[in-house]
Amino acid sequence: MTGIILTGVDRSETALRAAEKAASLAQALHTELHVISAFSVDLTRTVRANMNERNPSAIVTAVKRATEVREQEAQETADAVVAQLAKKFGDVAFVARAAEGSPSSVLVREAQEHSAEVIVVGNKRVQGASRILGSIARSVAADAPCDVYIAHTHER
Repeated sequence: MTGIILTGVDRSETALRAAEKAASLAQALHTELHVISAFSVDLTRTVRANMNERNPSAIVTAVKRATEVREQEAQETADAVVAQLAKKFGDVAFVARAAEGSPSSVLVREAQEHSAEVIVVGNKRVQGASRILGSIARSVAADAPCDVYIAHTHER
């Protein structure tokens, strides 16, 4: 296989476990692993925090700055996960990147844009009442243009 595997990460242990499974699959299948960290900006909060500004361009600047900060944090998260994975899976080619949007929409969009073979997600919120309300894994599985691997990410 010469495709791409995608996984989404945040700073949680469960995301790291899913990323480790994705790296293991990428290693076994000789594919590239894209590690994506989604981010979004709470526009309401950002605008409210800058309401005392009389100049609309100052509010726009604040929104741009908030977006830059969130993107940088997400990129640092993806980079940190890749650094950890590279220690254990050194022969895997990694791409770390930040992408704006909800985690599920980012993974689906990235899979479409890069013709991914597989998306690996964790099962963090696939139990209990949240199954009815939805989860990242459920949303990705419903909309993905490729196979979805749901990794068991809880302590056994």
